[in-house]
Amino acid sequence: HRAYATDTGREPPRLAAMARAADGSLTGVGSATLDAKYIPQGFYVAGGGTRAAVLSQQDPYADRQPVVAAADASITVLPEYSRTLSLDLFAIHKDMAPAQLKQMRIDGLLVGSRLIGNMLYLVTTWSPDLTRFTVPAGATASAVDAALKDLNTAALIPTLRVDGGQPQPLVNEADCLVQTGNASLSLQLTSITAIDLTSSSLARTSR
Repeated sequence: HRAYATDTGREPPRLAAMARAADGSLTGVGSATLDAKYIPQGFYVAGGGTRAAVLSQQDPYADRQPVVAAADASITVLPEYSRTLSLDLFAIHKDMAPAQLKQMRIDGLLVGSRLIGNMLYLVTTWSPDLTRFTVPAGATASAVDAALKDLNTAALIPTLRVDGGQPQPLVNEADCLVQTGNASLSLQLTSITAIDLTSSSLARTSR
């Protein structure tokens, strides 16, 4: 269930479990509250019905404040849309509320997803923030070198976090393909990630 407003406030998003009785009727047996800063986008069941994966995209307006445009203080703009995708994995047991097993946060926007067997395939796209590497027009070679001295692979490749741990690269540099004929001046990385939903560590590979 997505979040929704009520007369007294706002209900957070949640994953609810229902038990089916012999006569076919349904009874609620419990639910798990999802992160209110994320909007559910997809739901998959794997492991013979013992695992549930919820895909959510970070709400671009959650905890965001308008930014005043530098050139015209009368114009305000919102920061770019969020670049974080959440995968929440739950254990499903008969007549019990869903129990969260793992959470994975990935830099990027969800493009598509598909479950084949127990393998979840995610297609995400991400553009790195290069604003801190801005070089003014007409800059000298030494000024360019100084501005770009910290620009490395780690600044370009999206990351993931498991259970709030330290960020790690989503892909290895050697697994990145470059379209040399692309004339676009923007930088965008599209990744395909395969995740085993029955793995205790959410084992995955990306390219």
